Amino acid sequence: MTKITVLVTSLLFVGSYVVTGWSIQLLSLFVLATLTMPLAVTDIKEHKLPNSLTSAGFIAGLGVSIVLGIKENSFSPLIYSLSVALLAGSAFLLLNLASRGGMGMGDVKLAVMLGALFAPFGWQVLVMGFIVAFVLGAIIGLILLASKKANRKTLIPFGPYLLVGAWVSLFFGANKVQHIFNLWSINF
Repeated sequence: MTKITVLVTSLLFVGSYVVTGWSIQLLSLFVLATLTMPLAVTDIKEHKLPNSLTSAGFIAGLGVSIVLGIKENSFSPLIYSLSVALLAGSAFLLLNLASRGGMGMGDVKLAVMLGALFAPFGWQVLVMGFIVAFVLGAIIGLILLASKKANRKTLIPFGPYLLVGAWVSLFFGANKVQHIFNLWSINF
C-alpha cells in the first residue's frame, strides 16, 4: 500500500502544478495532495476521517486565502473561503441529519476542509466535485449491492469519493465535467 500511496501522492503533486503553475493557489493543492491518501486510507480502513487532518487542511486553506488577500490588499478571499467552507459544511451537516448518521460527521468536516482549500478555484469546481463524488458513490454502491459484497446496511466510507470527486473536478474543470454529464443527458 505504501508504494501506491507514494505514487498517487506524487501524481497529485505533478497534476496540481500542471493545473495552476507556480501560484499561491498551488499551495492549496499541495496541502490537499499531501492529505488525500492518509484521509482516504484511514476512512477505508477505520471509517474515520481524523480531525487532525481535516482541521489542518481547513487552516491551510484559510492561510492560502489570507496570503491571496494580502496580495490583493483585501479581506475578500478570506471571507469567500470561509463562506464556501461554511456552505459546504452546512449542506453536508443537513445530509448527516437527514441520513440519521449514514453520512458521518467526518464527511461534514471534510466538506468544510475542501471548501476552504477549493475557494480560490471557485465554488463551481467544489460543487461539481461533490456531484462527481455522489455519482461515483452511487455507481460503486450499486455494483457492491449487485455483486452481494454489500447490503443496504453496509457502511461505505464516503471520504474517498469526495476526494476523488474534488480532484476530478479540479483536473478537468467544472465546465468539462458538466460537459461529460451532458453527454449522458444529466444536467446540473
